[in-house]
Amino acid sequence: MKPPHDRNTEYRSVAPFYDLIISPLLLPEYRAAQALADRIGATTVVDLCCGTGALANRLADRGFMVTGVDLSHDMLKQAHARKHPNLTFIRKNAAWTGLPTGRFDLAVISMALHEKPALLRETILAEAKRLISPQGHILLIDYTRPTTLFGRFARLFAEAIERLAGREHHAHYRSFIAAGGLEDLIHRTGLEIASKETLHLGLIQVCLTSVRTPRYLFP
Repeated sequence: MKPPHDRNTEYRSVAPFYDLIISPLLLPEYRAAQALADRIGATTVVDLCCGTGALANRLADRGFMVTGVDLSHDMLKQAHARKHPNLTFIRKNAAWTGLPTGRFDLAVISMALHEKPALLRETILAEAKRLISPQGHILLIDYTRPTTLFGRFARLFAEAIERLAGREHHAHYRSFIAAGGLEDLIHRTGLEIASKETLHLGLIQVCLTSVRTPRYLFP
């Protein structure tokens, strides 16, 4: 009988190598995220599913006060080694952090939504909405569906990486792409795109979003 999936330990084999292999590939996305955080004048940031804290650390270097949240003990062990005065890491479920409502100017979720079940993706986004101030933003980095020939070749590389992450990760990735990727998820969950940049040959998007203002038929 297959044991139940344990999200606390699923990154145990990956965590020691993540910053050597994956983080360097995402440097263009991290630079774009820094520029967007600067542009909106954010000061407080929550990084949900922060992993080893690579992006959180880069934002802290720019003067942002960053709280990183992750459930993986092994990823947070790498994150805690960074010892940056602007960084705080907590071990919590990104779907319900327990942090105060409206505390942050900016919520960040980087390369995490595609590997989650569909309902969990939306729950994490709902928590991000709860955590930001009324004027706050949510910055999302994740896969999109490439439309160019070179982009489709790049997607084959992404497929290989997601297969290496395990059968369950790969299945969630495929469902994420089949549903339209990051941009479609944004539109389905009541967010509006304020700024968008597509990188890695159309494979990954960096989207700065805000919560869509409800429109009422009557005043």
